[in-house]
Amino acid sequence: MPLGAPWVTSIAIVVAWALAAPAVADSEVLPPDATPALRTCEAEIQSGDLSGAVASCTKVLDSGQASDEEKVWAYGYRGLADFLLTDADRALDDFNHLIELRPKYANGYNGRAMAQLLKKDYADAIQDLNKALELDPGYAEAYRNRASLYLITKDPARARPDLDKAIELAPDVAEPYLHRGDLFLTAGDFESAIHDYDQVIRLQPQKWDAERPKALAQFFEAKYSDAAVTLNDYLGKQKKIDASALTQYRLAPD
Repeated sequence: MPLGAPWVTSIAIVVAWALAAPAVADSEVLPPDATPALRTCEAEIQSGDLSGAVASCTKVLDSGQASDEEKVWAYGYRGLADFLLTDADRALDDFNHLIELRPKYANGYNGRAMAQLLKKDYADAIQDLNKALELDPGYAEAYRNRASLYLITKDPARARPDLDKAIELAPDVAEPYLHRGDLFLTAGDFESAIHDYDQVIRLQPQKWDAERPKALAQFFEAKYSDAAVTLNDYLGKQKKIDASALTQYRLAPD
């Protein structure tokens, strides 16, 4: 029985730190002769000092001495920092420069898509993710991000294949299981929803809230004892829930 309850449509994207150490340059590590400012930028990104990273990357880009590869790294790092600082226009500009320098690197398009997401330019963001996947069909993060955009634009039919592919490519990442579980829950496929929520709980129990929707799916399956256990786990057993109390809320038959 399909449910009217909404599935998650808010974006749940954290750009992977693989972009913070991007496969946008000719190597996945900084070149040995990278400037101290570029190494500082990398360290600041990794430590979460985003404003410092912007300043350090700007120093690299304004030096007039950076190679094209160093510029790619600097634009990638600064674009990521801009995105996390929610400065959409500057992030977009940085990823535009990166793509000009390296038009065949998928991460540049993924990064630009996230900047467009901040600006709510969803169609352009999806187009960039299409390009990223054209360049790198095994890019799990791009599938995750495109699925999230399809959810935001209320297109679950397109989101589902991307979630399936993201899980196939990176089965140890929790987020796509959460979104797919929400789709199963909305469609009334409670058993599949419970399975996906279990994966979220197994992989990242502290980051994502999967217990409550899992309990809801168990409730609709009339597994009241299981729902009570799940909710008690969610509440840290501070408040006990009696399974018998849930039976009074049984759904009327169709």
